[in-house]
Amino acid sequence: MPEPGAGKLGYGREKFLLIQMTGVLFFAATIPLSAVLADRHGRRITMLVASGAMVVYGLVFGAVFKGGV
Repeated sequence: MPEPGAGKLGYGREKFLLIQMTGVLFFAATIPLSAVLADRHGRRITMLVASGAMVVYGLVFGAVFKGGV
């Protein structure tokens, strides 16, 4: 039985975990950055910009996977 995530995507377990951990580290790094931006520009605009960026990223990310890149 293939492992969830790793097997279905065609990655080995170790590579899949490395990709996951890299994502978690980048997520953790953006927390202090967002705090500084919220102090500088306000919470509302920071949340709006971050949410918009996530939507754009999600649309691009999905298109990349559909194209097989």
